[in-house]
Amino acid sequence: MSGVSSASIIGGNPAHGRNPADFYPTPAECTSALIKSESDRLGSFDRIWEPAAGDGAICRVLEKRGIKTVATDLHSYDYAISGIDFLAEKERRADAIITNPPFNLAADFIVKAHDLGVEYIALFLKSAFWHAKRRTKLFADHPPAKIYALNWRPQFKPGAGSPTMDFIWCVWDQRSAPETRYLIMGKT
Repeated sequence: MSGVSSASIIGGNPAHGRNPADFYPTPAECTSALIKSESDRLGSFDRIWEPAAGDGAICRVLEKRGIKTVATDLHSYDYAISGIDFLAEKERRADAIITNPPFNLAADFIVKAHDLGVEYIALFLKSAFWHAKRRTKLFADHPPAKIYALNWRPQFKPGAGSPTMDFIWCVWDQRSAPETRYLIMGKT
């Protein structure tokens, strides 16, 4: 494979580099699609916690739809309460979480949200997230109630060329049946 970097094999673009904090604001249409699919359930919560809020991309879409949010983040992006390490939290700040966690910490976010007793959890993940042997036990211990596959590829970095990655919303909901449902989600 001469001439092909390992970054291009795994989907990275060496010309654009990787954000060191794994911060990639969630495109608004991704959150809008989740709200459309889960509107009745999301409306049942007083507020929703975004523990990796970054610049507020997810929160702004939720708030535009009349959903109150609690925004925290380990880093400061001039939006959320900064310096809050979700993985070190002792109490939940809301009964529902919607977030796009740093990919390398996504499994930890799933476990932590469950440990905190969060009733409803929606995580935005790469579609291949569950395609790893090391996550088999995580899936067995915490199977999502629903997996929504996006039928488009979101653009995270304007001007970076055509998007190459597929994404899913994984939803855990204590009110749902224990059997995972796989659904297709269209752009709104």
